[in-house]
Amino acid sequence: MLYSFIRSLIRLSLSVFFKKFNVIGQENIPTSGPVIFVANHPSAVMDPLIVGVALKKKIHFLAGAEWMGEGRKAKFYRKNFNMIPVHRPWLAEGKKVDNRDMFEGSYENLSNDDWILIFPEATTKTISKIRELKTGAIRIKEGFEKLKNHEVNVPIIPVGINYSNPHRFQSNVIVNIGKEVKFEDDYEGLNSKEQARVKTNKIQTALENSII
Repeated sequence: MLYSFIRSLIRLSLSVFFKKFNVIGQENIPTSGPVIFVANHPSAVMDPLIVGVALKKKIHFLAGAEWMGEGRKAKFYRKNFNMIPVHRPWLAEGKKVDNRDMFEGSYENLSNDDWILIFPEATTKTISKIRELKTGAIRIKEGFEKLKNHEVNVPIIPVGINYSNPHRFQSNVIVNIGKEVKFEDDYEGLNSKEQARVKTNKIQTALENSII
């Protein structure tokens, strides 16, 4: 309930902030089943708001655990804003990182045919290129499909967020939703880590093609 209310307010606010807000490629979104969306991350706070409004169905976000905090604060974000905390090893300052809760939370959402949004660059930077992606999206997809005995396919859909200037009032934004990334190559001879990297490179190419 709160999510829908806040989403409506955000939609109104964005319609005022941006001079033009266009969404293209809606026909590439599957009509049923779970979906993993991957998007570039040029503007920290604005990006999830933009995609959350552009996609008509409620989505679940992977968000930095250190940003979400712990205890009641983290529970509030999870419950009301559909955020799934992910621990980023390079910010752990030598501490051991355990992301089992992130995978389990993602699997639970996918089991409910929910949509998940991931920013696989993992950090935000206002540049007009795609930085090297982390492998989380393909690991979530394949981990869930294995859990379901490969009886379900979870499509990965690239979303390009294209700003004329994300920090300027009355600028323009185009959200370009690409086609499902296909993984039909022969990966024989590669271990699981190598396969994840090669497949993530395919996701990166698809995301690069969604940037205008």
